[in-house]
Amino acid sequence: MLFRHLRWRGTSSDPDNLVSWTSSLLFALQYMFYRHYSSKDGSSIAAIYLCMVDTAAFLKGVFVRDMDLIRIFRSFDLDLRNFKGLRTKRHRELKGSYYFGEYLSQGALKIEDKCEIVSAQAVIDHGLFKIRPEFSEPLSPKDTPWADKVIALREVLYVKESPSITETGIRAALDIAQLFGGTWRLLLAANLIALLPFRSNDHAILQAFNAASFTGMLYVEQHLLTSAANDKENCSPSSTSSY
Repeated sequence: MLFRHLRWRGTSSDPDNLVSWTSSLLFALQYMFYRHYSSKDGSSIAAIYLCMVDTAAFLKGVFVRDMDLIRIFRSFDLDLRNFKGLRTKRHRELKGSYYFGEYLSQGALKIEDKCEIVSAQAVIDHGLFKIRPEFSEPLSPKDTPWADKVIALREVLYVKESPSITETGIRAALDIAQLFGGTWRLLLAANLIALLPFRSNDHAILQAFNAASFTGMLYVEQHLLTSAANDKENCSPSSTSSY
């Protein structure tokens, strides 16, 4: 069941009760466009939603990392043993790997009052393409290379000497963050700004947040800059918050 789920081989006649989540906002955003352009799905942007859950509000063990499950069960399943190699495989041309911070839960979850749900259309309308214009590039419906696209989007984050961050990108991140509830806004803004190529000591970020309002948040400037800089340096979905 685990291998079939991870390889998207479940069918309506033989379904599984596993649910996939990702700790990478970049991956989740790109997945929205995969759903839209995929010939197997083709959902309208208006029908797609981004769901962000507070994992701390659930019991420990509700969300389990895919790599941990693969490591536990690979000795019983040759397919899982081989699949581990795919998860850790490096891209043939770029620096990234095919690990996207996947977590699994099983069965129905009561996420009411533990999540924020925002439409993909609203995220786009509030400036997503101003943060990373690459999101506006259509994917081929026949061969949707969305995993490769995520790796390509990460590539600029590995550059040590990035250009100064743009005011347009910062403003778009703040505007999108306002779509979420007060306690979620700082987290969203930090993670969205982390998608922008920038120098980790770029004071334009601090200046923007000095004028912004985040309910109930203290030490906004220090927390934001640390979160964004760490994401740029690590480029690891496992170091971000779950979405």
